[in-house]
Amino acid sequence: MKEFTRYSFLIGEKHTTKFGTQYEIIGYLKNPRKRIIRFLNGEEKTVLTSSISLGNIQSRYDKTVFGVGFIGEFDGVASNHPLYYRWTGMIGRCYSNKHPQYRSYGAKGIFVEPYLLSFANYVSFVSSLNNYESLIQAPAMWQIDKDKKGGNCYSRDTISIIPAKENLELENEKKRYPVKMLNKCGVLVKVFQSITIAEQETGIHRGNISRSVRTGVLAGGYRWELAS
Repeated sequence: MKEFTRYSFLIGEKHTTKFGTQYEIIGYLKNPRKRIIRFLNGEEKTVLTSSISLGNIQSRYDKTVFGVGFIGEFDGVASNHPLYYRWTGMIGRCYSNKHPQYRSYGAKGIFVEPYLLSFANYVSFVSSLNNYESLIQAPAMWQIDKDKKGGNCYSRDTISIIPAKENLELENEKKRYPVKMLNKCGVLVKVFQSITIAEQETGIHRGNISRSVRTGVLAGGYRWELAS
């Protein structure tokens, strides 16, 4: 079989990801559109030359999640793991001012322990907690919480897995934050002093209202936000 002649993306070339991580091309494959690369941290992977050209190469240590979170030593597709969006949600609440809950978390100084900014570390730790199997089997009924133990940091000392109902009760008890009810056009309908009061007066389940505040989805046909 005739070997392809390679004129670009040659062994020894050095490139940098858009996150500033340098890597070197160290090998060819039979497919002329693929290369083997190595990052300075020793991580190796096979990539397409088109990805090199487009700048789409990423190291598992690149901080791709809200500028602080990274995948780390995780095997497989991270986004397919049942904990992935819980992890990104935790980081988003603390580090993205565009997240609907940032005002109640990051803006108040709540942060994530550096160890848990690695998805691999997060999975390793959370999977060791009590109630982990219940969380995986019935994810809507369980939540990963830090408020039960207190503190302003998501850490290995504060995180636990508790029933969603208990977490909502803790949230209502500790925060008692006022919420505003808006129609689909964003026009204010009414302000309630707490989610519990909103549930009592509207008949809309407080869990749905709380979810609307967190994610922006409608609850009872209305948008819900934290009131100033």
